[in-house]
Amino acid sequence: MEKSVGVRGAYLLFSREEEIELQERYSKEDIEILFFGEDSLQASFDSFIEIILNEEMLRAIIAGLTVEILKELIFKAASSIKNKKIIKFESADKISPATITIKASTKKGTIYQNIQNDISDKNFYESINKIKEAKILLDSNKKDGINDLFIVENSVGNFEIMTLKEYIEYRKKSEENDQ
Repeated sequence: MEKSVGVRGAYLLFSREEEIELQERYSKEDIEILFFGEDSLQASFDSFIEIILNEEMLRAIIAGLTVEILKELIFKAASSIKNKKIIKFESADKISPATITIKASTKKGTIYQNIQNDISDKNFYESINKIKEAKILLDSNKKDGINDLFIVENSVGNFEIMTLKEYIEYRKKSEENDQ
């Protein structure tokens, strides 16, 4: 299997020329990059802009082989969100900047991580370490079925790995605090 990355919501972020430039850059690293348009299906937990990693790409990231090229893509996408002022409507009275979700699939489940548009180098590398931890947790899980893990940045700036149930509770508390 080839390493690949998909970008859902790319039509909002990149011009056709920028997509071609990214494809050429990724091709040099033997990575296929795909851009999904408006009509692509999605099922993300909090974002309409996703960076989707296949298992080979995730393995390469964990081995440290493709971390920098992923960083380039994330920072370019975050910059585009800021510059183009891309927003999401969370409710009738709440509008916020769009965010990026990293979605990494494995045989044992899926890892989701929401990336803020003002991500620093330090937070990027911490998030990569949490993705590695989440992959280890999934790989060591003896349960059958699909298991999803969510990586969130808590109120003090630390990253936490949560199960779906924990994540739902976290979101409920966050929404209550926002009201």
